[in-house]
Amino acid sequence: TDVNIGTGWHHLAICRRAGTSFFYVDGREVFSSATIPVTPVGNFVIGAGNSDLPRYYNDKIAHVKVFEAGLSRTEVISEMNSYRPVYRQNLKLWMPVDEGTGTVVKDYSGVFTSSLATTGGANWQPGPPISHD
Repeated sequence: TDVNIGTGWHHLAICRRAGTSFFYVDGREVFSSATIPVTPVGNFVIGAGNSDLPRYYNDKIAHVKVFEAGLSRTEVISEMNSYRPVYRQNLKLWMPVDEGTGTVVKDYSGVFTSSLATTGGANWQPGPPISHD
């Protein structure tokens, strides 16, 4: 399903709860489906389709957060309004992507301790874990 989000910066979230995927734009649910996306298998990809026919996102991405649990709409809005992760107990990846220049993106979740494979010229490396205060 295509959703026209217009121009400028937007907060996008996809949450999977109880077998249904919920798609949010700026905290507003725009679509839900019990069939897409299917349960992920293989590589985890940000900014591209993960299929035999890859489609790449050709713009800017910032403040990437990945959680192990599906967030509610209220939790999505809280995360949208916070630079730092709010629901840290289920946090698996936090990449602020605000280095400004270069090809290195750091994960500050403290979950990963080694580099992840990347494509398209981007590099990833672990950053220091976030403070829980």
